[in-house]
Amino acid sequence: MKENKNVMIIGGGNMGKSITQILSSNGWSGRVTLAVKSAAQQKAISSKFGSKVNVITDGEDHVSKADIIIIAVKPQNLPDLYKVYKDKIQKDALLISIVAGTKIESLISGFNHKRVIRSMPNTPIRVSQGITIWIPSSEVTDNQKSLAQNIFKLWGMADEVNKEILVDVGTAVFGTGPASVFYILESFTEAAIRLGYPWDNLSELIIQLFYGSIALAEQEKHKHFAELRDQVTSPGGTTAEANYVFDKRSLKAIIKEAVKSAFVKAQGLGQAD
Repeated sequence: MKENKNVMIIGGGNMGKSITQILSSNGWSGRVTLAVKSAAQQKAISSKFGSKVNVITDGEDHVSKADIIIIAVKPQNLPDLYKVYKDKIQKDALLISIVAGTKIESLISGFNHKRVIRSMPNTPIRVSQGITIWIPSSEVTDNQKSLAQNIFKLWGMADEVNKEILVDVGTAVFGTGPASVFYILESFTEAAIRLGYPWDNLSELIIQLFYGSIALAEQEKHKHFAELRDQVTSPGGTTAEANYVFDKRSLKAIIKEAVKSAFVKAQGLGQAD
């Protein structure tokens, strides 16, 4: 990318490292800095990224030089960050938070900084196939919105929303979604094994089942998912029998309840800060 902006990622967890990896491997022209907690973590991560990334433990001494700051920590760690970084971010810098449930108002107050984007990416950003739902504060400029969108597109798909509550909805649907998909993959795998299918390449076959189904849905995305399901369901056949059990056990209701529960949890995280 030709964005000559210095980026600082705060947080050396999985998401922080993934974001750092994506930026450094996509030719980000500005300096990429990753702030981590300990010297041991600094040493381990530095060996992975080499000279492409400046891995540091003293982020408070470098944050004023950053044009873009990405906050990638757990919600419970934010109060410590507020103490360290409050009033140290340059006025015109863009602060992007990926912290679950933390509202723009809290971020503005905690860092004493007005140009804030609240976002929620999901874990498939690690392979640039993620989804990021985001919303800017009123102080974020059009150029900064465009810059943020370009960053998010490196992670996969991105959708700007106009209500902050929709970020919580996105957290429940898209943030929680990958683990839910893995749960379903796990269930199909266990069902096949229980019926006697050999383990050898079963994981690959189950993954292909979902890849193929998604590719078909993508090709015919003008159709409702229910229509696609009906197309492959013959009356009285095996698919109809499986769907009957799904309906009998209220699978849709279970999924809706799970998503709603995740949404309530996301809302609770926001109230906690």
